[in-house]
Amino acid sequence: MRNPIHYYLSVDGKRLGPYSAEQIRKRLNQGKSTETDYVWRDGFEEWKYIADVLSELPREEPAPEAVIPTSVKFNHPEFPDIPTTKLEIPARGVYEPKATLSQKNKLMKLGCTTPELLRNVGRDQASFMIDAFLRDAQAVFQHERDKLAAAQRRAVGIALSVFLAIAAICMVVWMVVTLIRTSSSMPPKPVAVESQAAHTSPDGSSKSSVRTLRPRDC
Repeated sequence: MRNPIHYYLSVDGKRLGPYSAEQIRKRLNQGKSTETDYVWRDGFEEWKYIADVLSELPREEPAPEAVIPTSVKFNHPEFPDIPTTKLEIPARGVYEPKATLSQKNKLMKLGCTTPELLRNVGRDQASFMIDAFLRDAQAVFQHERDKLAAAQRRAVGIALSVFLAIAAICMVVWMVVTLIRTSSSMPPKPVAVESQAAHTSPDGSSKSSVRTLRPRDC
């Protein structure tokens, strides 16, 4: 009977193992190991990258096409003025390991809770989706900040318009009051006064004459 091949890993200076080829593949799928980790087995003259021995590991059967994620939607229920957007996800590579537990936790916190998607999403796909979610969150934040700035500008414009209107009304009232005061302080218009005087002529007859007196002659 042929003896199974045992592999050893070197992670952070620590030697782990032995592992079977199936266990090495499982560690890759779970995100516990990466293709850049070092591996060694009998027959190797030196340590190699796991990427160099992938042909020795059992292949991972891809998930059915129906459940492999192809797109993700960004809904904004709290912001009805922002439309829903759809983002196409790159296809998962044949040898691409599944997303790590940390990546899945981040996706769930970002609102991605579809079980099939979380179960079958690849590591590169998960990174792409996380970056896309973060960009969308930044865009929503910027949108709300622009709305707040626009509302503040409108409020300032309205306040300025009200202030100018009040100032104009006050100016008109001041002009009217000033005009009234000026009119009431002017002296009365001069009035001519007629006076009648009697004069005696040399022949003894008397004559009367009318003299118009202006206010300064009175």
